[in-house]
Amino acid sequence: MVVVSTVAGMPVPQVSLSNSSGYELLDREALELVAQAINTAALPESLRNRPFALTLPIHYRLDD
Repeated sequence: MVVVSTVAGMPVPQVSLSNSSGYELLDREALELVAQAINTAALPESLRNRPFALTLPIHYRLDD
């Protein structure tokens, strides 16, 4: 699972893993996916300058 958290005064939320998938490639891709979303999404005014955290389950699958 990927965690997105912010602290008042930080310009960009922090992205981290709360649980590894066990595969470095999948973990890296999940972090990159969320980082790209953060760069394109607008934070609602009600959340700006407020600490919050979101835990996002990202489901990937390795094909044989």
